[in-house]
Formats: sequence, structure tokens, C-alpha cells
Amino acid sequence: MTSTIFITGISGYIGGQFLHDVSKKHPEYQIRGLVRTEEQQKKIASKYPSVQTVIGDLDSAAILKAEATKADVILRTHPSKPVQDSHTDRLHRTGRRRPQPRRPLPPLRDPKDRNVYSALGRSLNLGF
Repeated sequence: MTSTIFITGISGYIGGQFLHDVSKKHPEYQIRGLVRTEEQQKKIASKYPSVQTVIGDLDSAAILKAEATKADVILRTHPSKPVQDSHTDRLHRTGRRRPQPRRPLPPLRDPKDRNVYSALGRSLNLGF
């Protein structure tokens, strides 16, 4: 069975590099991506005809939910932007701040890794 990867930020620097590397090393993977414009969609389709893209943004809840249900792996490679969910909406309406974590969060990757996504590639068994 083929794995499906959904990538937000697929037309950006990190998402685009990840797409390039994965499509070369694992052409059997089905890759889907979120783009904001038709221009980005056409550019990706011309370079990677097997990649399916949908037009939307991080506020397109219905699109994100639909794509998440189809995917085995979801990669968020877009710049940080707060996602509007019911919890954050409620906090914004009341004027209260989001509670801070009690302890520092662990690093996202091993500092010895030279490659931004090599740890991710190893965890997904992509061969990076």
C-alpha cells in the first residue's frame, strides 16, 4: 500500500526541497500539497506531475480536514502562524493569554543533524 504525504508549505523553501528529495528517492509515495494560488499550483504541476495540490490556506479548515483524513503523514513546512481553533478563539474573546508550558519543550531535531529534515526522514524511514 502506498503512503500518502500531505505537505503544507509545499511551494516554499523547506517544503519544496523536501518534495524534491522525496519524489526522487521514493517515487512510489503519493504526495499532496496545499498551495495558496493557481500560479503555485501550475508551477508544482509542471515540475512534479504526480503531485496533487489543492488551493487554500491555513484558515481553510474544511480543506485541511479533508486532506488530513486522506493522508498517512502530514508535514507542516509553512512559516509559523497561529491556527484559529475553538480554544484560541475563546481565549481571544475573553482577552486571556494562552497558558505557558511548565517546562521547556524538547528540541525538534538532534543538534548534530546537518540536514533540516534528516531526523524526520529517518523517523519515516525515507532513507535520508
